[in-house]
Amino acid sequence: MAKIRVITCVCLLLLSGALFAQGTIRVQQKSYRVEGDLMIFEGEVRFFDGELKIFADSIRYNTKTEEGTAEGNVQIVSPSSLFYASKVVFQLKANRMEALEVTGSLKPDLSLRAARIVQTKKGEFRFYQGNFTGCTQCNPRWQIKASRGKLVQEDHLELWSATLKAKGVPILFLPYLYYPIDNNERKTGFLMPSVGYSTFKGYTVREAFFWAMRDNMDLTVSGDHYSEFGNGVSGSFRYGDWQGNFLTMKGAQVGKDGNSDYLLQGDGLFKTVKGGSVGFNVNMNSSVTFLQNFSDSFNYALVRNFYSSVYLKQRFGRLNLQMNADTSESYFSYNDRTIKIRHLPNLEASLYQSALIPRFLYFSFDGGYARTSRLFGEEWTTVPRFTASPTLTSTLKLFPWLFGTAEYTRKNILYGKGYEDVKGKRTLTDKDLYVSQDKVSVSLTGPSFYKVYNTSWSGIFSKVKHTVEPVVTYSYSSLNDEDKAKTPNLEWNDNLYYDHSLDFSITSRLITKKAEGESPREILSFGGGQSYFFTPERQRIWFQLPTGHAPIKWSERSLFLRAMPADTFYLSLRGTHNQYYHSFRNLSVSMTFHDKGNTKYLELTYSRSKTLRPDLDDTPESSDFFKGRLTFVPANSPLKVTTFIDYDVKEKKLYSAGAFAVLKFQCISLNLDFKKVGYRPSGKDTQILFGISLGNVAISPDLWNEMKSF
Repeated sequence: MAKIRVITCVCLLLLSGALFAQGTIRVQQKSYRVEGDLMIFEGEVRFFDGELKIFADSIRYNTKTEEGTAEGNVQIVSPSSLFYASKVVFQLKANRMEALEVTGSLKPDLSLRAARIVQTKKGEFRFYQGNFTGCTQCNPRWQIKASRGKLVQEDHLELWSATLKAKGVPILFLPYLYYPIDNNERKTGFLMPSVGYSTFKGYTVREAFFWAMRDNMDLTVSGDHYSEFGNGVSGSFRYGDWQGNFLTMKGAQVGKDGNSDYLLQGDGLFKTVKGGSVGFNVNMNSSVTFLQNFSDSFNYALVRNFYSSVYLKQRFGRLNLQMNADTSESYFSYNDRTIKIRHLPNLEASLYQSALIPRFLYFSFDGGYARTSRLFGEEWTTVPRFTASPTLTSTLKLFPWLFGTAEYTRKNILYGKGYEDVKGKRTLTDKDLYVSQDKVSVSLTGPSFYKVYNTSWSGIFSKVKHTVEPVVTYSYSSLNDEDKAKTPNLEWNDNLYYDHSLDFSITSRLITKKAEGESPREILSFGGGQSYFFTPERQRIWFQLPTGHAPIKWSERSLFLRAMPADTFYLSLRGTHNQYYHSFRNLSVSMTFHDKGNTKYLELTYSRSKTLRPDLDDTPESSDFFKGRLTFVPANSPLKVTTFIDYDVKEKKLYSAGAFAVLKFQCISLNLDFKKVGYRPSGKDTQILFGISLGNVAISPDLWNEMKSF
């Protein structure tokens, strides 16, 4: 009897060796037998093939067809998954496996059910009549049911004819869905669609595809449908590396019935040889009016600047050289006016301060060549310009409490064209024009005063330091009125102004220490300033004097206040008070607050601006805007809400208001975006946008409203 058992064991070992030639397969069982070509293992069978493990009540293997069948409490275990099935049929050499009535889980936190799963190759499965979810609850909050799908382990899921259900209620049908399942946050795949309605754009549907090309490069492409505007497409590309090179591009286009509008923005920088770089930025659009109508950004309602350029920079020690070509477009919404300027090319050279006498006298230089063009009506006016501006700067510490700075600049400009009086008419001619201007400034900072108070009795601060810092500056800029009249004023750099003034300013600060050894912290600063004009009849001022008023000796008063009593609170006030009109010409007040847990964030801003220039008919008399932003997360709540308002106080007009709400249930996020827009030239607009994020699959972005102004 013993001999028969030994012979049987030897036969089984020989059969197993022929069967599992790879040498990585092991089988454990309570009993076994051989029936012809069948090897039958029974009783808590454990089948090991490398990292793959199969547990079952019985496994039958045909040595002729090389096919195995596992039945009864079947478990399939791998490093990234765990499945339960009623029956599994496998072929090892072909890397093929078929399982019936399957339930299981995949990393990270993904549950899957299917009537049938078929392994087509190692790590890749096809499944039929299945559903999956990223929720870990016994009763998942959401799941997606699909007629068929494809699973690539530790990579992604693909689903066809998919229905999204929340709490068992069908809410969205998707003909195709790509769902990443690895731990990498940046994963190629389709994002979740978003749907909405706008009284201006109509019904909207948006879907996007995200392509993670590399760890440092990705692309997002979105398709948009608007019932009132037709169809659109948008895209975003990002690239960056450890050397500081980067490239970002964003574009959007929408059209209907042959009409098309677009917006293109981007910037990039690539380093060349040591100290050199080449870069660009672009901000182009088909129509500013269209952007105001189509975009939901409040900023497009005000003055917008669109600037595009390509440039090459090179640094040689303290010397910087730059060559660029650029175009800019400034749009003023209040009078529907556009200013377009080009530089083709623009060459600049600048030398940083170099010590002629260390710690006392320094030399710097700015200069270059520009071929500037500006559009007047339908024609471009082009003027070449050479500039050279050397500067001498002297610094002197007169006393520990008194510091002085003196600066002299000689600005030299040579224009290739200039204005002349031709037959009683001011005409731009090709005659060269040389203009120069001398600028001198002398500044004294101090004497500074301070006093330290022991405030340990307060229980808040151990010490408080109060400082007073006065600054006096003398400024002089020469100006030849005849040269100024001939200057071709195409842009701001061509403006030459006379200045002969004495500026006074004073700043007071409160600096505190909570305890000995801790770093000091400024909690309050306030101050103001004013200028005295020696020759007021030639001085440029930013407002028009009241009728019949003599030339003024004193400028407006500037005031500011900054309060930071705690890390969570900030208050700023800045304004220019005009004593001749008894009002603030400019006033800005802003306040921010957030709690230590960042569950509440509040930002309030009020800005007021008056031109006080009744001689300028195309300029608005004043503007008063109020902005508010509030973000809060209720305690012990998965809800996060952000509200905003932009209000024109003077016109009593709502420019925009709305709320963003995100509701998270561990594995599902509901996103609701509500806006009311009042600044569109075409009229008011109310809109709502809804989207769902599942696990690590976000909703499709709206690139029209992610655009910024450079």
